[in-house]
Amino acid sequence: MSKTGITSEQPRSEATGRFQSYRRPEPAGVRQNEGMASFSFPPIFETADEHLAFYMQVPVGERILSNARFAYADMMQSDWSEWSDLRDAEHNLSIAQSEKYRNEHRALEKELGPAWRSKKLERDREEWVAAQGDRDLELLSEETEMIVRAAQARRKSGYLTDADMEKVDNTQIVISGQGSTERTMTVKQIAELYQTSRWINDAVMDTDLRVARAMERLAAR
Repeated sequence: MSKTGITSEQPRSEATGRFQSYRRPEPAGVRQNEGMASFSFPPIFETADEHLAFYMQVPVGERILSNARFAYADMMQSDWSEWSDLRDAEHNLSIAQSEKYRNEHRALEKELGPAWRSKKLERDREEWVAAQGDRDLELLSEETEMIVRAAQARRKSGYLTDADMEKVDNTQIVISGQGSTERTMTVKQIAELYQTSRWINDAVMDTDLRVARAMERLAAR
């Protein structure tokens, strides 16, 4: 697997040797677009090495990190709501089609009263959480930056050659968790686990995503 984008100045994990977040000016020698390049509006690079060096080193603003945490949480809430609605539909269908299930449900209602609904919701939530596997329910502050860097590096790699796109995908990233825990994952693994294609575009917006979404929902009422 590739370790491209690592310079002699790039900090590494003592445990794994993989590169970690590092804030510094944009690397010299890249081909710039007009205007000032940034994480949200990057230049175009000719090689995977230049591409990775930029995305692993260019500053990432706090607003982007805050947007990422909010966008990810919004995605997860949407997924949970969809799962819950599906379980409700399955429950109602079983009541309609199965006499045995209907009798069991009536007995449960009689035993628990209105509390049966909260018990069902609790069970559904436990099943949904278990179904997420290794995927975090929220982005921790310690891990957000490297997940966002990997997500944007993959999102913006489409103009590279197929070989260089594969090189980006296979580059290993160290993600710091709570305490001193660390995980090493490839860019592709990060993108797939956290489904970054669903939220990274919103995260890099030059606006407060939480406020923007609140305004959208208010306007939709």
